[in-house]
Amino acid sequence: MSTGPVPGAHGDPPASPIRAPAPGGTGDSTPGAGLRELLHLAWPVVLSRSTQSVVGLCDALMSARLGDEARRAFGATRSI
Repeated sequence: MSTGPVPGAHGDPPASPIRAPAPGGTGDSTPGAGLRELLHLAWPVVLSRSTQSVVGLCDALMSARLGDEARRAFGATRSI
């Protein structure tokens, strides 16, 4: 009773229904797939940095009316 060739019997890797991605790639060969993945990973960082910039601008606008001594104190505490 012969069942045919056994996968992996002659040094070949066994057949797998899941294909591994090529080295350095994601396995998705559609154009822009790498950019899509990068944007998916990067958007929280972009949003966070943008929010920090807006808060810094608002702080600077509010402290601009306080005077020189208060602005110096504000600048010293902002870097902490």
